Amino acid sequence: IGLFLSLAAIFLYKNLLAKAVFISSFAIFLATLILTNSRLSWLAFIIIFIFFIFELFRKIHVFKAKWLILTIIFLAVIGVILWQFRGLVWWRIHISVPTQFQSLFQRIDVWKGTVKIILNYPFGVGIDAFQYIYPVFRTHSDRFFVDYAHSDYLQIISEISILGLLTFIWFLSCLFLKAFKAQADNRYSEFVVALGIACALLTFALQSAVDFCMHIFANAILFFIIAAISISYNNKKEIKIITLNKYLNIGIIIFMMICLFVYTNIYKAEKYFILGQKNLSELNWSSALNNFTKAIKLM
Repeated sequence: IGLFLSLAAIFLYKNLLAKAVFISSFAIFLATLILTNSRLSWLAFIIIFIFFIFELFRKIHVFKAKWLILTIIFLAVIGVILWQFRGLVWWRIHISVPTQFQSLFQRIDVWKGTVKIILNYPFGVGIDAFQYIYPVFRTHSDRFFVDYAHSDYLQIISEISILGLLTFIWFLSCLFLKAFKAQADNRYSEFVVALGIACALLTFALQSAVDFCMHIFANAILFFIIAAISISYNNKKEIKIITLNKYLNIGIIIFMMICLFVYTNIYKAEKYFILGQKNLSELNWSSALNNFTKAIKLM
């Protein structure tokens, strides 16, 4: 969600300092996305990123040198981050073949058990009761304890029935309709913000099909904040684009520098920990010990 809101802000503000601020936030969110270690999240981001760029340039119509420069900067930022995490990214992609897509089939096993719950309890088992009833219907898997169904939509049906899912889909549909309706606005600023909101919601909706986004508290808060913005966006009297003056820009930069200082070690520690796991899977004990030691020192 943060990635596409940052993208929208980059194309919204003309001030170079503001663009630099949001390019930095985009880089932080991208690094965080990579460290989630979720290949499905990576795929969802790539698909919707392409959609975002396509829609943006379709609206612009006219080719300008500044868009080329901005695109080159984007590619450079993405390239630097991918290079920094190249070992992790390649390992996660490469490991899919020898493990025979184990992660996907584990999800399918959980989904099968969830479907059994739905068939036996068509009116639902109750909110947050999934983890307690699932062991009765579990499909054989190496996941001994399952908290969530790895699909928000299936879990909604299992806990509060198909009516609960239909209500949630209706709610999502209202959000999407308002966001895409706002994209029809001829004003560039309105279009860019609406496109960012639509892509953020679309990312969330896709990821929720194969994961438990709504059960992560921070994700749920951000989702409903974006939902509130989307609902109020068609009320033209309420629209006001925030003007970033130099003092606010400086304040944001200081805040981001503090965040970078605090989280850089966490990012590096996570990187070394995951590389250590990779070394263990390859039976490379010395490299694994070295990476785990680095991770411990950073934390």
